[in-house]
Amino acid sequence: RAHIYRVSGSGWARLDTNRTGAWFEAKTGTLGSFAVLEDTTAPTISSIQPAEGATAASRRPKIEAVIADNGSGVDKIDVRLNGKWLLFGYDPEHARIYWSRDEDLPPGAQTLQFRVTDAAGNLATEERTLIIPTS
Repeated sequence: RAHIYRVSGSGWARLDTNRTGAWFEAKTGTLGSFAVLEDTTAPTISSIQPAEGATAASRRPKIEAVIADNGSGVDKIDVRLNGKWLLFGYDPEHARIYWSRDEDLPPGAQTLQFRVTDAAGNLATEERTLIIPTS
């Protein structure tokens, strides 16, 4: 969970860090202020669409969320519908993930699960029930 960070703008930027015992090592091409910091805070998942219990307008509804991580940065994004993986895109400029709408979803009540992991291994999860129409 601990990495070397460099002051960057108004915050910290994580560097790829190797750890051997009590030693931390990172390569950088610039000088600056550095620190070893531990990321213990999970990412956030917010502004999830559709809302909990919503009935979708079609079998390919708009599904999206805003994700953020103030520490080591977002590493993995996993979104599933009843355990089945869904293809999601990531727009880092707007910190938004969105479903590609590449297939029809099965009709009825479905459980939508968002899992976002940061580079330190901290995990955030959110679940929503979504009703998919028959046609």
